[in-house]
Amino acid sequence: MPTDKIYFKKFLRTAWDKGDYSTDDVIAFVLPLFRKVCGLHEMGLVAPFGNVRKTGLRGDIAQREEEALFVTMQVLDIDEQLAHAPVYNLDRIRTLFPEAQSRNFEVVGKTNLIVEDGSYPAYIPGYQSFEQVLGHHDPLTDIFCLGAILGSIALGLDLYEPDDLETFAAVRSNPSSYVERTGRDKAGPGKLADEGLPSFNNRLHPTIARLITEMTELDRSCRAQDLYDVIHRLEHYRDFDPEKTTDLSQVKGWVNKELSERDAFILNKLRNRLFDTSRRNRLLYYKPNMRFVNLTVSSVPVVLHYQSIRPEHLFIWNEELAEKLQGMKEIVLNKYLRFEDHAYLPSSLDRVRVESQRAIQEYGFNQLKLVIVFLSWHNLKEDPQERIQSPLLLLPVQLKKNKKLKEDHYIIKALDNAAEVNPVLAGQLRELYGIRLPDLVDLDEMSPEQFYQQVKTQIDEANQGIALNYIGKPRIRLIHGEAHQTVNNYRKRLRQQSQPGVSSYHQIPYSYKPEHYQPLGLEIFRSRIKTDAGALEFLTSGLSEPDTAAGAVPLREPELYQLAESENNPYSWDFDVCHMVLGNFNYKKMSLVRDYNVVIDQQWQHPVFDALFSQQPRTLKEHAFNLNRPDDWHHVIQADPTQTKAILQSRAGYSYIIQGPPGTGKSQTITNLIA
Repeated sequence: MPTDKIYFKKFLRTAWDKGDYSTDDVIAFVLPLFRKVCGLHEMGLVAPFGNVRKTGLRGDIAQREEEALFVTMQVLDIDEQLAHAPVYNLDRIRTLFPEAQSRNFEVVGKTNLIVEDGSYPAYIPGYQSFEQVLGHHDPLTDIFCLGAILGSIALGLDLYEPDDLETFAAVRSNPSSYVERTGRDKAGPGKLADEGLPSFNNRLHPTIARLITEMTELDRSCRAQDLYDVIHRLEHYRDFDPEKTTDLSQVKGWVNKELSERDAFILNKLRNRLFDTSRRNRLLYYKPNMRFVNLTVSSVPVVLHYQSIRPEHLFIWNEELAEKLQGMKEIVLNKYLRFEDHAYLPSSLDRVRVESQRAIQEYGFNQLKLVIVFLSWHNLKEDPQERIQSPLLLLPVQLKKNKKLKEDHYIIKALDNAAEVNPVLAGQLRELYGIRLPDLVDLDEMSPEQFYQQVKTQIDEANQGIALNYIGKPRIRLIHGEAHQTVNNYRKRLRQQSQPGVSSYHQIPYSYKPEHYQPLGLEIFRSRIKTDAGALEFLTSGLSEPDTAAGAVPLREPELYQLAESENNPYSWDFDVCHMVLGNFNYKKMSLVRDYNVVIDQQWQHPVFDALFSQQPRTLKEHAFNLNRPDDWHHVIQADPTQTKAILQSRAGYSYIIQGPPGTGKSQTITNLIA
C-alpha cells in the first residue's frame, strides 16, 4: 500500500474516478481526522483548516506552499504542527451579521460565495468557514470545516470548484436529494432529484445526511455543538442501543403499552383493523375543506405586507390560549378571528357547530375537536417525496353562538384538559417506525413542547437521520399567503354562484373567422371564469392602476405562498403548534378503539374471548327448543321462526355468530335478545 502523502486539493481531482464512496468508505476515510481534531480540542488547540505553510531548503531557493490537509494510506489527515490556539472575534460576527443570530438569512446558489470584505455569512471555496475570514476560529468553526469535508466526500463534490460549492449550498439541508454522479468527468456536475432522476440518494445513509446538515449550519447556534457526539454517531451509525431508550412509563401524562401477551397481541390486531389509512381519512391525510375552520389562518388580517402582522394577535398556541384551554374557560373567538376580512367565517363556524350538535344527538358523543398540534411527516417506505400533514393532538371542545346586535359571538370551550393523541397517526407511526405515542397527553402535566421533546428523543434514539423540528413561532409569510389564497378562493366561488351558468352562452360574442378569431371556449373563460385583478392586487404587484386606456386588464400569475425548506426534505419533520384547526373528525370507530385500549391496558379476561380464539375445537351443546310456547319468548317486536330459534339458542349458554345479508332481520333479533 503506498504511503506517499497527497495533498487533499490534488487528491480531489481523482477521488471519484472509480465511483462514488459508500457510507463505510466515507466513515473510514474521515473518522481518523475527526478523532485527531478532537484530540487537538482537548489540548486547547484548533485545527489549521485553510492554512498553508511555506517550505524551502535555502533562502535563495523559491519557497513552496504545503497544505495542512492531506491524504495518506487512503485516510485523511492533518498537519498537527500547524495547530494553534483559538482566535476569538465573535463581536464582529454579531455586529456584521445580526441576521446570523436570528436565522433569517437564506443560502441558495452562487450568492452564498462570500466576497473578500466579508459582507454576509456564506459558504466559501475550500474547506474553511466564513468565520475564519472575519478573524474568528474556535472548536465550533472546526466542526463546520469537518462537516464540509464529510459532505464533500459523501456527495462527491469538490468544494474548491465554484459550481460544486453552489451545488453543496443548495443541497446541504437535504443531502439525500442529491443524486450520485456516474463519473466525474463524463457526467459533469451532479443533479438534483427534481430533474427527472431517481427521487433521492439511497446509498447515502440518513444519519450521515443529517450530520452533514447539522455540522454545516451557518448559524452557530444551530450547528452541531459536540464533536464527541458527532464521532459517536459516525462510529455507530447503524446501531440502536436499547439501553438509551426512555422509560415512557415513568413520564407523567404518558401511557406505555406492552403487547407481549397473546391476548393483547390479538386485541391489537383487531383494533388496528378499525383504522382507516386511506386518503379519505382526514385524521391521517388532512386536507382543508368545508368541515374544518383554520382558526390560525382566519386570524390573519388581509394586509398589503405580511410584515405588518403581529404574531401575538394570531390564534396559535401561546401562554394566553394555553391557560384558557387548560382551565377549560370560555374563549370568545371574535377577539382573535378577523370576521371583517374573512367573510366566509360565520357560515363555516355555523356549519361546524350544527354538525357537532347532530353528532351528539345521533351518535351520543362529541366529534368536535380543536387540533393544537400538527405533524408534517413522510412515509419513507412507500412514498418518500409526499409530505403528509396529520393532526397529532386533538382537544375536545364545545362551540356556542351568542346572538348580538352587530356581530354574533362565537365561543369555544375545552371539555377536557387532556388532549387526545390521534390514534390513526399513532398506529401508523408505530407500525412504520416503532414510535410509541400515548393515548392522552395531560396538558396540566405535560405541555406540547415537553411532548415534542419526548417524541424527538425516540426519533433521535432510532439513529435514522430523521430530524423533528419544533415550529413554535408562526411563519408569517406562509400564513399570510395562505390567508390571501383562502379569501380569494371564497370570492371566486361567490362570483361563480352569482353569474349565470356557463351553458347559457347565447349572449357571448364569438367568432371563428380568421380575421376576427374569438373561439367560444376562450370567450367563456374570459367572461365567466377569469377574474380581474382588484385594486389591492395591483398595489401588491407593483402596478398603480390597470391599463384602462388600452381597455385591457393585464394578466397576472397568482402568487402562491412559498413552501418552507423542510417541506422538501423527507427526513425533516415538523411538530407545528402554529396551525390550530377546528372541525368535526370522523370518530365513529374511534370509540371502539378506545374500548380496545382499555381492555388491553387493564388486561381484562372474558370466557367469550377465550372461546372465540381458543386453539381447541369447540363443542356445541344440544338443546331442544319449543317453538310452541310464545309465553317464554318475551319478544317486543315481531320475529319469524328462524329469528325466534336464534333468540332461544342464546339460552343454551354458549356464544355464536349470526350472519346474513341486509334486510334479513338482524337488528330485530338484537332488539329481542336485549328484551
